[in-house]
Amino acid sequence: MGVVLARPDYAASALTAVVVTLRDHPLPAGWSHTDTDVLFAVPVNYPAGQPDNICARPDLTLAGGATPGNSQGIQQHAGRSWLQFSYHIDPNDWHPHVDPTLGSNLVDYLTGALTRFEEAS
Repeated sequence: MGVVLARPDYAASALTAVVVTLRDHPLPAGWSHTDTDVLFAVPVNYPAGQPDNICARPDLTLAGGATPGNSQGIQQHAGRSWLQFSYHIDPNDWHPHVDPTLGSNLVDYLTGALTRFEEAS
């Protein structure tokens, strides 16, 4: 996986989130590509508000050309098109804490969200 980049995501001239892009995240067999950039948005009210959804390159499909399950279509973030996937942490399970052994943080979120790409479906 490549360099992690962070930049603001603006909507209606107001800061709504900081987006983080992971470059060249490897994908297992079964996808149309061997890797993808991955984007997720950190809400401005983080850590009280948890990240929601995860995005991949807009041309990502299953190897046979089918649309991946739980994808939500093409979205615009940080000046690029992205294929958005539904990924949520139940608000009752989100307990923010800087120490990952004591609560929730971005590592927990991203670890869970990236499991979406472990199996092509």
